[in-house]
Amino acid sequence: MYHNVLKRGYMWKKGHVRRNWMERWFVLRPSFMTYYASEDLKDKKGEIPLDQNCVVEAIPDRDGKRCLFCVKTPSKTYEMSAADQRQRVEWTQALQTAIRLQGERKSSLHQELKLKRRVQREQSQRGRCLSGSQSEELTIQDREREKERQGQEIESIIQHQREVEERRREEEEKEREQQKEVQRELERQLEEAEKLRESMQAEMAEKEKEAEQQRKRIQELELTQHKLEAALNTEIQAHMEEEKVRLELEGVLQAEEEKHRQCLLLQEQQEASRHISPREEAPNGAKEDGPDPSALHYASQELQSLRETRERSHQHLEEVQEKLRKASSHVRHWNVQLNRLMKPVAPGDRLSSLPVKITCPKQEGALASSEFIAKLQPRANQETQQILESQSATEEKGLQEQVEAITLSEPEGS
Repeated sequence: MYHNVLKRGYMWKKGHVRRNWMERWFVLRPSFMTYYASEDLKDKKGEIPLDQNCVVEAIPDRDGKRCLFCVKTPSKTYEMSAADQRQRVEWTQALQTAIRLQGERKSSLHQELKLKRRVQREQSQRGRCLSGSQSEELTIQDREREKERQGQEIESIIQHQREVEERRREEEEKEREQQKEVQRELERQLEEAEKLRESMQAEMAEKEKEAEQQRKRIQELELTQHKLEAALNTEIQAHMEEEKVRLELEGVLQAEEEKHRQCLLLQEQQEASRHISPREEAPNGAKEDGPDPSALHYASQELQSLRETRERSHQHLEEVQEKLRKASSHVRHWNVQLNRLMKPVAPGDRLSSLPVKITCPKQEGALASSEFIAKLQPRANQETQQILESQSATEEKGLQEQVEAITLSEPEGS
């Protein structure tokens, strides 16, 4: 025995927090048992105090560990696993010896063994001296009483061992039930946490999907807005170009009408000069200057040129009107797309439950002009077409008369 150490060696110990098994180096002294991470005694992991209230018991094998025993203190129960059965018996006996020394208030096993050897020597000497006389004095009755006393002691030891074993089984059963209850509670909490996590993941996925749809919708809105602005600009430019062409056409029509009146005036002057009698001639034999036939010819050519210009302007006007119609159609198309994106219809919505809202074009800014143009454009085109047709018929009739007059006047002038 060195430094009052009863026993030392490696054993497996079960933890109290994580409940796992770890190999430790144990050092047993009469008042406590210390365990370290290794035999170099540098990393101390804990200490088990020993007193007369502690109990050492062997327990059945479990958790894949053999040769199990436990040390029950007033505060905790320590479970350990020895390397083999012999080591478990040695550790159990050493622990029981340490507990007995604490109960007898002895601090060293060495002193006890020394005292015991001294007592044994004295008893052996006294026994050798008195062996002769005692052997004669012993009777059969004393032997019977000794046997009876030993039997009672053995019976009491057996009964005590049975009671200790019964208490151990009850405590193990109670601890097993508590562990099962804790396990069931942990499983229930884990299941609830898993359900909550799945629901949160589903909700997050739904939110992410809605956010992605919203981002796409915003992008579509921005693109549609740009398209609508471009269509509105195109419509405004087409409308301005139409107004410009209309003004040009009106100028051409006015010039054509003026030229037509000039041709008619020249024709009337030529007719009047042709019907003057010879008596109305001047006394000196000279004739008054009448209208020049070439002026009427030039006026007819200019009138024809103005008509060609009018036809080209009319064709240009039709092209501009067609461009304006396409621009208005594009504006209406992108306006419908923008209104659809501003208030998308969710699946399953009932049409009867939706309020009917009539959008006034005046509230749309530039859209009011497009609606106005779309409504008044057919009527304006029809009126312009009728005016141009009537003017064309009148001008053609006048042109024919002018050509006939020119044809009649040319022989007389020659």
